[in-house]
Amino acid sequence: MTSFLLYTNIILLVYLSVFALFFVVISIVSLFSKTKKSVPDIVGNYSISILVPTFNEGEMLIDSLKSLLAQDYLNSVEIYVLLKDLNDSSIEYLKKEYKRDINEEKGIVNIYSKNNFKINLVLSGLSFKRDNLNYIIPQIKTDYIAIIDADHRPSKNWLKSSLSLFDSEKVAYVQTKRAPLDLATLPQIWDSVQNHGGNEVFNSFLSVIGKNVYFTGTAAIFKRKILQKYLFSNSITEDTDLSYKILFDSYESRYNSKAISYEEVAPTLKSYILRRRRWSAGHSGVFIKNIRNIFNRNKKNKFINFFHGQFYFIPLVVFLILLLEGIHYFDQLALNQRLSIIIFTLILSWPLSFLSKSGNKISVLEYFSSVIFLLPQITILSIFILSFSSWEGYYYLLSFPLAKEMSIWKTSLFLIPLLVILKIRMLENGET
Repeated sequence: MTSFLLYTNIILLVYLSVFALFFVVISIVSLFSKTKKSVPDIVGNYSISILVPTFNEGEMLIDSLKSLLAQDYLNSVEIYVLLKDLNDSSIEYLKKEYKRDINEEKGIVNIYSKNNFKINLVLSGLSFKRDNLNYIIPQIKTDYIAIIDADHRPSKNWLKSSLSLFDSEKVAYVQTKRAPLDLATLPQIWDSVQNHGGNEVFNSFLSVIGKNVYFTGTAAIFKRKILQKYLFSNSITEDTDLSYKILFDSYESRYNSKAISYEEVAPTLKSYILRRRRWSAGHSGVFIKNIRNIFNRNKKNKFINFFHGQFYFIPLVVFLILLLEGIHYFDQLALNQRLSIIIFTLILSWPLSFLSKSGNKISVLEYFSSVIFLLPQITILSIFILSFSSWEGYYYLLSFPLAKEMSIWKTSLFLIPLLVILKIRMLENGET
């Protein structure tokens, strides 16, 4: 048993160490790399449509639309607000802001037209973001299509600076840098560290070394014909799936670090957990579905695609190490101690299941997952507590293999979030 734990632990630690080292390197490169501030002139009078998927965003949508109307792009801009129906919480705010009665049940309704800007409501009768996008994209006639969520506030140079990066016929889309609007709570900080510290640091690094970047679901501009060719798949993370499809067909992409789109991040712990759960499941599913294509198509980028796809597997590897350590100690404890740990785990699993539940009720699977997640960690915590007790059996416990080395490794990993938080602070201040 000890040999199995030792070798398994070594394999998992080597895997984590390689991944962590690579992420430290790309964080440093991204952090200290500077980009040119000048924006080249756009050749041609290109029209553009901006698609804004919305679901009960309320007054937040108005702030987003104001930032879009403030863009310094002088050619035709058509904004399409994608709604399910008139029951959306944004409708009353739209009526008040644009002085327009909205009574249509379905279709496209113009509510604003001034200078080169138009705002149209698209009442699709559809709930999901991907369905709303797929509903309107085939109807678009402009040269380019931009996608931005209703909780975003792009800088005024977003359109102009992004369009200037379509410097080749092979460029399919331009992804713009994203940053948090507010970091007032701990869930917001966590969400931003994982989102902007993951997507933005990685995309920034890829841009620095001249590689294609990934579409991160919002704040991006596509060539119309490209988007109409691929559309969005029936995936939880349709943005990752779309990136793979486009890049596997040898198209190129660019990263716009000259503009920033500020966005809302998870305000509560529950929203943070649900968002991470959805994204991790979707991203990992798309990665597994495309694993063959990663190695067989667009082979020159296979290492980067493979690294990108594993991002949400890292917590699973960390959990496996904790699980092995928990089993190692649990097996050595007395029966009454084991029962105490199990009872304590069963009790604590209820609030954790409540925070992570996806529906109105806690499912058996959600509760069981919480138990499996907490049991090894409570076991390890119990060993730590027993070290301060008078229980003589503590001195006869066999230490977990490489426990000291693991502590050093865990401590060294503090470098990653520190680098990421520093990068996020720079993003907030508009630096690159």
